[in-house]
Amino acid sequence: MKSVLIALALVFANMTVEAQNAPSVTGIQAIQHDGQTFITWTDAAPGIYGVNYRYDIYRSANGPITNTGSASLVQMSVYNNSAQLIGPKPYIQLTRLDSVLPTVKTQNGGTPLPVWSGVAVYTNLAAENAYYAVITHDLTGATADSQIVPGDNAMVVPVSESVGNVKPILQIPGTAALRMIGCSNCYVTSASIGQPLWLKLHPSGGIASPWGDDWVVLGQFEHGVSRWDAVNVLHLSRSHWH
Repeated sequence: MKSVLIALALVFANMTVEAQNAPSVTGIQAIQHDGQTFITWTDAAPGIYGVNYRYDIYRSANGPITNTGSASLVQMSVYNNSAQLIGPKPYIQLTRLDSVLPTVKTQNGGTPLPVWSGVAVYTNLAAENAYYAVITHDLTGATADSQIVPGDNAMVVPVSESVGNVKPILQIPGTAALRMIGCSNCYVTSASIGQPLWLKLHPSGGIASPWGDDWVVLGQFEHGVSRWDAVNVLHLSRSHWH
């Protein structure tokens, strides 16, 4: 009987230890192009279950990240569902829970990230092989930061980085039907060359002009500067309208 009680006590102790850490994100990936690395992942919890989680991104050029003390913090407090960078606003938590709103593309010709995904951007400063890890932080303090889980929230294969000119990423072409609602001649053609270009800069999300190409430039925040989101979003809209 005594041995059974000891075994149960050990099981309970292990469950308690596990419960002390926030859940890990999964599916961490990184791609590099045009002088930037785009780190993506699946949030630790979807929808309303993830509203109290924020994500810190760590980087190392010295091998896989096994603990945060050996890596550099390059992004902090990235919001849940941070891939939702385009679409209607206000950009509040209620909007983030709308699984119908569009998510961002991280490369030209690519597909939008899945809903309940996270995205962070690191602008490359040198030619290096880098590893990234995404740590879940519980705003309520009920659990400690998530642990390192190789392959889930920490990369085991590096991404090759190099310095380059940052370029915009096409999100929605001006020829798409939804970009011509209310303005049937607001399409982009060769005749659009030399036409006006609208620039809208905002810290996260925001509303781009409803016509023409919709491009996004992603730029990183230095940690400590802003706790709003992983990226600055510069919407570029070009139209044949004017």
